[in-house]
Amino acid sequence: MQTLDVAACVLIITSLIASNFLFGDWSTMPWRVFTNPVYIWHTMPSFLVVEWTLILCAAICLKHAVETHRLALWFSAGICGTANDMFFHLLPFSDNFWQAQASMMFTPRLPVYIVAVYFSVLYVATVAASKLQLPPIAEAASCGVLAWLWYEPYDIVGPRLLFWTWHDTDPAISNRLLGAPCGSSCWVLTYSALHCLLFRSVQKYAAEAPLSSWALRWSAVQITIVALVCTPLFVVAMAGLQCLAVDVFPIGQPGPCTLFLTLGLFVTLAWCSQGEAGDVAQQQQSPFSTPSRPGPANKPAPAQSPLSPSQAKMSPARRLRVRMDVMLFGAVGLYYAVLVGCTCLADPAQQRSLGIHQTIGPCDEKAYDMIGLQRQRYLCAASFEEDFRIQCPAPHSMELPAAPVLGSQWYTICGTRFRKMWGFVWTAAVMAVSYVGVVLFANALLGKHRHVGVGSLRPWQVARMIAAQGDAMIPWRVHRN
Repeated sequence: MQTLDVAACVLIITSLIASNFLFGDWSTMPWRVFTNPVYIWHTMPSFLVVEWTLILCAAICLKHAVETHRLALWFSAGICGTANDMFFHLLPFSDNFWQAQASMMFTPRLPVYIVAVYFSVLYVATVAASKLQLPPIAEAASCGVLAWLWYEPYDIVGPRLLFWTWHDTDPAISNRLLGAPCGSSCWVLTYSALHCLLFRSVQKYAAEAPLSSWALRWSAVQITIVALVCTPLFVVAMAGLQCLAVDVFPIGQPGPCTLFLTLGLFVTLAWCSQGEAGDVAQQQQSPFSTPSRPGPANKPAPAQSPLSPSQAKMSPARRLRVRMDVMLFGAVGLYYAVLVGCTCLADPAQQRSLGIHQTIGPCDEKAYDMIGLQRQRYLCAASFEEDFRIQCPAPHSMELPAAPVLGSQWYTICGTRFRKMWGFVWTAAVMAVSYVGVVLFANALLGKHRHVGVGSLRPWQVARMIAAQGDAMIPWRVHRN
């Protein structure tokens, strides 16, 4: 990307963040741009660890993007994700989530790490899917599945540990699996796939456009087109998937049937296109692969092992791409390890979140969302079904304070304990999804053959592969003829 392109992308994302101040009055709220991390460590230690892990992942993605010439994709991931976030929480009829106050905040509703989430999930999933060397539709489907595997553990862990709170009665997020709304899971599946497909299509069209279409040569223009089109297409796609799923819930209220149909459809598209990956691979060679030497007719070149010493013969540019892919997979492994650690070590009952939440008000006042479905306008303090309490005793005290008054939007909530065996189920689900995610990302980012099966790489094989690739990249250990 050119310098003006980078400046334009920075200006776009800054404008998106600044739009928060145009649609909300935050002057009466005691929020801070910077909060002492020590305070957050005492109230929500797991939140602080996850926050900085995601910021680190976004920085690693930036390093990968710069070194592999994918900076336009990195900016597109952040801009499109943030634009979609702004769209849904600035409109009053679709405002249904509130973020906890992190150590760095853009506004009371937008922590810095949330932007880092979009930079990470859309970028990592799109890069990993592109390395599978599949046709465009199958690549988009695989991108959606990989993005879901990245996002789902975070979506399960977050609300339970008060990283954010959901609207208590909003129909779009009322159907949940282990605390994660089916609508949120369908969003990351569908939106990531559409972003991957649109970004690839717009870039291809811009490359083939005549010279008179000079505006399309700018990456900032291409990203703006993707951001403007992606969210409306997502809304249409979700409605179509709900119709295909014959869900028992009305349009605008995704349920398990819609989620499993979307996931199954994307997995089928990606899996059935594996046979076509070889044709695509001939045009786009993997950075882990080595060119086959000419031999006798009808005699294929011997297959190279991913751990073969011949990989030391890679060119410096290819060796750099290998190193960057290993680094990117390291970010994936760190991310999953932190979330699994939170599920095993964090106690939801010890979490306390002071910040902006759903406004407390009369229990009988109704409102309607963008589809026309009914929900309560305010949080009913007398009866709600979320996994938190609004009467939080002071530390080392058993006395319950008075509930927040009507109209309160800035107040303290505290977590609750698991019921019976739900804690074990919650932990097992996060660990299972994380394991599948590590295996699939390893196959995409580290495997020599990009279209291998789901279980072809085990964790110990991944560790050996990283060690072997590291040996091949150390100058004094490079094998020479």
